[in-house]
Amino acid sequence: MMPKIADFGLSKCFDEKQTRAMTSNIFGSQGYMAPEFYGGLITFKSDIYSLGVIIIEILTGQKGYPEIENVRNIIF
Repeated sequence: MMPKIADFGLSKCFDEKQTRAMTSNIFGSQGYMAPEFYGGLITFKSDIYSLGVIIIEILTGQKGYPEIENVRNIIF
């Protein structure tokens, strides 16, 4: 058995040959989204960031980010 982790949430934003997208709406789970999301820039690297957060959780058994009540408090 070979587990695979993938997030296809961005697939709706991209055309077949497109490599990045701009959005004014933020969709995703806090802590798993790359900081660039909050500025509206989305690339394939956003999925790699999310995968890294999941790997940290698997290895440490803890969340790799603090809970943030208001996303306006995020500084990047």
